[in-house]
Amino acid sequence: MWEKPDADFTEVAKALLEYGKPTPYDIDPENQRQSINAKTTIDTRMLQSGLRYKDKGGTWYENFKKENFPICRPDSIIPQRSVKKRLNSPFCRKHSEQYECYS
Repeated sequence: MWEKPDADFTEVAKALLEYGKPTPYDIDPENQRQSINAKTTIDTRMLQSGLRYKDKGGTWYENFKKENFPICRPDSIIPQRSVKKRLNSPFCRKHSEQYECYS
């Protein structure tokens, strides 16, 4: 679970969706289909935004940075958050009534 002192669940969920996670819930099958590289990229973006992962197992980034994924290289460019990506995510297409999916 991700956390940030000034962020509630909705704000964390928005960040996850804006960084490319298909849904804000880890257990969802949509998320399970993502590659390790995609998961590592999302984790890197979340960490750069000041969020912290509470699970003792660590983030995909922390666990796989030695794999030399493009996002883990010192010269990598961290893409910015995208409201468009969030609103067009599989989660928001299915659940547009959710707070995370308001523009």
